[in-house]
Amino acid sequence: MVPSGAVDDIETFRDLFGPPVVRSLLDWEALLRLRPAVTTQVMVSAESIGGLRTTWYLDETGAGEVDYATSSCPPITVAEAAARLHDLDPARQRHLDATARHLGTQAILAPLYRLNHHDLLILDGNHRLVAAYLRGTEVRVLAMILHGPLDPQVLPDLAFWAPGH
Repeated sequence: MVPSGAVDDIETFRDLFGPPVVRSLLDWEALLRLRPAVTTQVMVSAESIGGLRTTWYLDETGAGEVDYATSSCPPITVAEAAARLHDLDPARQRHLDATARHLGTQAILAPLYRLNHHDLLILDGNHRLVAAYLRGTEVRVLAMILHGPLDPQVLPDLAFWAPGH
């Protein structure tokens, strides 16, 4: 069953966000075979994007950023990234600062992956979304949400939501 607000097909999603746009390790061939639904959602406040999951991971001891493969914690949210800027890699901090300085008022088009009924993972645009959240003013995000399987073979970041984890 295709959720309401569905766009035509996975091909549209790939045309907009396929390589080199989305640098996450998505298995595009598997997604094209599986043909998951893609829906849209509009978000208009910083609060509405605070719970989005980034593809950034922090060590549970507070030692800083770690790779998804070595983390025992799920990826941090936009709000957590904003609250823990000092724990992020210095290069990421500089990129966030530059993004915040140049972020206009235009809408942000964001590809997301549905994790469950309330969690969404950002596939591209982490810096723009965290910078918009930090600004704290009205945000306009058009989210295109991929309703794919919770299979780490499709995307390694999904390991925390895979059945049996």
